Amino acid sequence: MDVTPDPPGAAAAAAAPGAVTGGALSAHDYDPVSDAAVSWRLTPGTSVTQQITVPLGVVPARVAVKLRRVEGTGPLHYRLGSAWGRADLAEGVIAAEDVGPWFERWTWIELPPNPSAPAGGELYLQVQLAAADSGGYEWFGTATVLPDRPEVRIHFGYAPGWSEVENAEPPTFENPMNLDYGTTTPSYGGGMVLDQDAAPVTGLSLAFRVEGAGGHPAVGEERFAFADQLTGPLFTRSVRRRDVVPTDGEIALDDGWAAPSAPSAPSTPGTSSAPDAGSLVGRAVAEFGDFLRIAMECPLRGGKPFRLAVDPTADLPGAEAFELDVTEQAVTLTAGTELGLMRGLHYAEALMRLRRAPILPLGRHVRSPRWTDRITCAPFGTRRELTGSADAYSDEVLARISRAGCNGIWILAELEELGHSAVYPELNDGVAERQQRLADLVDRAARYGIRVHVYLESHPQPDEFFERHPGVRGSTFEAYGGTAVCCAAVPEVQQHIRSGITDLVTAVPLLGSLVLNIGGEGFLHCHTRIDDCPRCRSHPAADVVARLVAMITEAAHAADPAVTVAAWPYSATNWWSAADPTQSRLIPRLPSDTTLLTEFAKEGRVSVGAQSIPAYDYPISILGPSDRFATQHDLARRHGLRLWTKTEHAIALEFITTPYIPAFAQWVERYNRIAALPHTSGVMVNWMHYGFLPSRAGDLLHWAVWDGPHDPDTLLRRIAVRDFGAAAADRVLDAWQLFSQAIREYPLSSPMALGPIQSGPAHPLFLDPAYQPWHGAQRQFHNDLSWTEPWGPQATLAQLRRLAEPWARGVAELRAATGLVATGDRVDLDREIGVAVSLLACVHSAIHVGEFYLARARLAEATEGPQRHAVVDELTRIAEAERANCTEVLPYLRADSRLGYANSADSNQQGVPRGGLFGPGSVTKKLAHLDRLLRDDLPALCR
Repeated sequence: MDVTPDPPGAAAAAAAPGAVTGGALSAHDYDPVSDAAVSWRLTPGTSVTQQITVPLGVVPARVAVKLRRVEGTGPLHYRLGSAWGRADLAEGVIAAEDVGPWFERWTWIELPPNPSAPAGGELYLQVQLAAADSGGYEWFGTATVLPDRPEVRIHFGYAPGWSEVENAEPPTFENPMNLDYGTTTPSYGGGMVLDQDAAPVTGLSLAFRVEGAGGHPAVGEERFAFADQLTGPLFTRSVRRRDVVPTDGEIALDDGWAAPSAPSAPSTPGTSSAPDAGSLVGRAVAEFGDFLRIAMECPLRGGKPFRLAVDPTADLPGAEAFELDVTEQAVTLTAGTELGLMRGLHYAEALMRLRRAPILPLGRHVRSPRWTDRITCAPFGTRRELTGSADAYSDEVLARISRAGCNGIWILAELEELGHSAVYPELNDGVAERQQRLADLVDRAARYGIRVHVYLESHPQPDEFFERHPGVRGSTFEAYGGTAVCCAAVPEVQQHIRSGITDLVTAVPLLGSLVLNIGGEGFLHCHTRIDDCPRCRSHPAADVVARLVAMITEAAHAADPAVTVAAWPYSATNWWSAADPTQSRLIPRLPSDTTLLTEFAKEGRVSVGAQSIPAYDYPISILGPSDRFATQHDLARRHGLRLWTKTEHAIALEFITTPYIPAFAQWVERYNRIAALPHTSGVMVNWMHYGFLPSRAGDLLHWAVWDGPHDPDTLLRRIAVRDFGAAAADRVLDAWQLFSQAIREYPLSSPMALGPIQSGPAHPLFLDPAYQPWHGAQRQFHNDLSWTEPWGPQATLAQLRRLAEPWARGVAELRAATGLVATGDRVDLDREIGVAVSLLACVHSAIHVGEFYLARARLAEATEGPQRHAVVDELTRIAEAERANCTEVLPYLRADSRLGYANSADSNQQGVPRGGLFGPGSVTKKLAHLDRLLRDDLPALCR
């Protein structure tokens, strides 16, 4: 259980800022997934106004606007009045800290009583950023046409990735999802938008709410509210269970104990003083005190000692190792470094969270991490960490990542964005600024024991570049606005790469690593895909790639021998290493001071019936290790290379639209299998699909990091008891086991994982087989059965039904537990049910899409009346089943903004729009689509 602010949802029905409420006097809102969302950018000295119509005789009590803070700390000023620019109802300031930097959120303004205020009629809500203030904001809304104004920015749709073909432009300004649903983006008809000169802006409606006195009941959680779970204060409420008391072999820390304080000096173990809040351990001590005081209701005021000691001579294995010695008279935490002391405090905190009481087990506990490097990423901001206006890694985010046992975060950037080139100065624009941002992030992350790893890419250059620099053109690669890669066999290009790498590592000290994807994407080279370079095509790909990695490693280590260079041959098997799937020719050629990064279960065998194929990317339906990983593990060990593995810790490629897949036994067993291959020294536990969010899956990662007992049954039982109580634990455990059983039936393939199962309850049932979906890239909408390849429709649907049956039984077990949990745990159980129901709805939707398209194909062959009626009856049955499926999941989507979201990576990650793959708005439109299908379209087939 994460110690975070109360999770809002269906069971927490107070009308509070951030809640989605009904009964407004006047309002305009939209669905960020399926509507044409836009924003008006406010810069210093500018304003924008939304004209609003409110019923006569009513004085508003509060208003809300949907804002995002782009940059800076200057406040926004608002006026609400009976005419443009007037403030005869209210005026005031919206503080910068009340506006989030990541997604648009409702910002509420409580209006003071004003007896002389206009009662209803036309009102003007103006928001302004004063000329003297700094920063910038966006006020979000919708558009029916694209206003010809530089202030308006589009926030919908999907930017195709570099390897995808861009869809045709829609015939009108509209979200492509709406075109497929046959609906339109809402606009506000009660007033117009006016710019700072009071001129109307055609086609634009800004989002707002005006409410009267009394408030209204909450009906759900605001979209994107999940960001608060990651970015909000660490501890805001008690999670202590007063009925939990120490048993034999435990002690309780209460008023009879003294609070820990930071050690006075590393050279004098056992002594302590007031903590320096700026130091690594001082910050950890202060946070530990907040945890005890707030979350455990246990402010330690004096008594038995809780000692902290940094002892460099202690016999502890590594910088993060620690010893926690608990007796009835004293608690002593010893580590060889401040980093180890911080980890020990986090571990003690986790022990108490596991008991939901300030209780520690007696005895001497020595712990060290099973993997030296544990790397994750935030669930938003990917690809924009160094170029976007906001920083994804606030102190609160870093603190939560550290508590999950991770000690690394990765960000994505190009070499030309981060390293000054001594050869091509025209590529150096903005490099210094991005280096400074990276250095700032490295410094802040270090305060939480976290290192920053750069996933470093190198992209092709356009023809104009090669006209200026003849003789360096390498293989053809048409992507990212370029036409070919620069050939690394050319001395001039070698100097460019070396200078950029050295400059980056020198300018940003203490980097964790440079991760080079030298497979089929990432750090591009002449053998990446089309090997038509006149210099390199006659040389073996393994030699060319090894020389490139060696050159980068040498340049990086010349600047800092401690920085890791990790070579990741992801998808090389699809291209230059097709004949050598284990990269057995490459690995012996890599420098011994290079780290090999490779996937743990990718290309393990997936079988459906008599067919068997290599597994796609990062599955959890098969555990691994694949034979490929086992071979690479042995090759790396034999040739003296360090080894990291890529896995996931919460989601997998089977499902990417919930914060975790609750097949928890699978996750625990995955970690144990990784640890069983001892040469593996690092784990990269997230790509950008969802990213890290506090959850039970994050708790499992924390416990997996530390050596010691790793019995999954014991751990999962303790978590079930912690979160839902002893009475409900058996039901919850049965559910989790059923989910783990069910996921193993997933018919995994690349088409399957990119198919309708991801958009799930938002996916339409297209009746016309010739229709080409506008929202039809990668994980979006499909109007054929290609996503069932290679298994075929019948085998795929049969396998999905085998998955759905035990999963549905697991959902039933969770629902049966609702009468057994304490009132305070009901919200958390509702959200656990919501995760499970959402994933089951995705499976059912995929089944229904497949069944519908199979039946639709039979319709073309049904020429006689009875035959045709039978097929229409079958289509009707499927549509009705899908309608019930969507109706069941909708309340859970409204209650939990985490569901249906996926990290869009700036809207270019394989079909993921900015707002997620589905949400309550898109599912509501899907239901209307099904109603038309059942009411009009299907009956018309029999007329």
